[in-house]
Amino acid sequence: MLDVMRRGARTWVAKALMALLVVSFGIWGVAGAFTGLSSTTIATVGGKKIPVEQFQRKLQIAIQELSQQFGQPVTIADARKYGIDQQVLSNLIGIAALDQEASRLGLAAGDDAVARDITRDPTFRGANGAFDRAGYEMLLQRNGLRERDFVEDRRSFLMRKQLLDAASAGIEAPGLMVDTIYQYQNQQRVASYFIVPLDSVKMPAAPDDKTVEAYYKQAAIRFTKPETRDFTIMVLDPAAMAAATAIPDDELRQNYEARRAEFDVPEMRTVEQIAFPDIKEASAAADRIAKGESFEKEAESRGLKPADYVLGTLSHDQMQSQKVADATFALGKGAISAPIEGPLGPVIVRVTDITPGKTSTFDEVRDKLRQQLASQRVSNAIYDQENAIEDARAGGSSLEDIAKKNGLKLVRFTSINSDGTGADGKRPDALPKYPSLLDKVFRSEAGQDIDPSDTGAGGYYWLRVDAVNPAQQRPLNEVRADVIKLWQTQKQQADALALAQSLVEKGDKGASIQDLAKSVGRQVIISAPLGRQSSDDTFSRMSVANLFGVAPGKYSYGAAGYGQSLVIMHVDKIINPDPVEANVAQLKNSLNEGVQNDFVATLVNGLEKIQGVELNTRLLQQTLASGEPQN
Repeated sequence: MLDVMRRGARTWVAKALMALLVVSFGIWGVAGAFTGLSSTTIATVGGKKIPVEQFQRKLQIAIQELSQQFGQPVTIADARKYGIDQQVLSNLIGIAALDQEASRLGLAAGDDAVARDITRDPTFRGANGAFDRAGYEMLLQRNGLRERDFVEDRRSFLMRKQLLDAASAGIEAPGLMVDTIYQYQNQQRVASYFIVPLDSVKMPAAPDDKTVEAYYKQAAIRFTKPETRDFTIMVLDPAAMAAATAIPDDELRQNYEARRAEFDVPEMRTVEQIAFPDIKEASAAADRIAKGESFEKEAESRGLKPADYVLGTLSHDQMQSQKVADATFALGKGAISAPIEGPLGPVIVRVTDITPGKTSTFDEVRDKLRQQLASQRVSNAIYDQENAIEDARAGGSSLEDIAKKNGLKLVRFTSINSDGTGADGKRPDALPKYPSLLDKVFRSEAGQDIDPSDTGAGGYYWLRVDAVNPAQQRPLNEVRADVIKLWQTQKQQADALALAQSLVEKGDKGASIQDLAKSVGRQVIISAPLGRQSSDDTFSRMSVANLFGVAPGKYSYGAAGYGQSLVIMHVDKIINPDPVEANVAQLKNSLNEGVQNDFVATLVNGLEKIQGVELNTRLLQQTLASGEPQN
């Protein structure tokens, strides 16, 4: 959901105001609830009060935006994990501080300035590019805003903008900073290098029992079976209920007779149509076509493309005019009509293809009709049955008793991991893929009463966690071979790293890269120029970072971009970039925005300290708790 309060702003100052100001709760000096604040005021900044309703509305907008980003609903609890509640409150407090400072300085925004700002906002422009009053009112209504409140908020925004424009005039990133960062970001290096495969060092022999036991304890997490759950699911499935619902043939036939037109496939025609402003032009065009001019040429002469005159394949009922439809369906394939009076003026129609209709018999639609009627009955009954099951559960009936009484499917699963796999590493075929099923399983305790959930297909399911099987380390005698293999692999990798380190040390002491490569039977290769963001199968991002971390003529090493090899590198040459004016300007703009945003944060921080901030922590906690999910 868009926060239309500040959509019109486009300068860096406006961006700073629209952003959630990063102001730490610590600067407010709040240790507990302030008893001097009213029960409807969540904070005060100087003499300006922030109503709790304003905080709730802004928090809801932020949560809706976060939900859109994630593609799924976000709860208040989720939002608090990301600090959204703190950001929203920080934003409101920062804005209040700026508003008061703007008022103190006597800044103002007249009605004409506010009206001009609103009417120039692209958010409120119609298809013709002009201000759309109806669209403006509809957007305010959709966001639950009264126009006078919106106008006053816009007025306050313009005053804040005046304040920040004046205070930040001339603030920009120093030229030395721009040049230094540009050089840093765009520098390239050329390296001599060679690859050290993992098998350059021998696989170590199997360790003794004492080493195996010690490593088994050290790497316990690698040999631990994760927590699993045993659970039972009972399903109220509308499809299964519909399949078991008997519909008498007499009722099916009566329904067929009443609805038989629905089951017939109508005749379809592929239609092209040229519209004319009056009957005179339409008649003249018809004469030209009758004398041999093509339909396409007539359309082209009127500036029409196929997309403009091909209506598509339509039934009689799908055409917009009864008169045009009657004339069209009287034509043969390839025939062109005389001028026809349509609802918007005369038209000429051509039929390019005809698909005959088909009448469906009762026997052909019996199964489809039975399924439809059964589904209708089930959709009416499933809610009542869900309530009856809940009543039975409240009365102490088990899922087993309820399933038996109602003929419902009951499925038990044992030792299921959080990803849905069983002890064999595969997901059981019978385990449904209901929304949030596994999340509910692993958030619930054994025997806990769990509310029914939606299957996502119109049904319900009931879940019971039967057992929580804690994570446990597998016995050493069961995983001894895996422990030995992992120890050997990691020891070999450590030996390879030690070899690479020793080669780099020898190089830095004067050995040539050719001699180093020869000592391990490898060939030296010269790289293409590498930038700080370079990476490929040869150079991983880490190895490139290491290359840029040493001086010219020095050595470094890192993981290859693919596999388990290591790459030994020597910095042959540093290529400093020539400034490209457009790129430098882009970097300067980015740095300017960062410097200016830092200034805004510092200014707001200072204003809050001067004006004083009081926070009603008790009301804040109550407000946030009221939106928490209840267990």
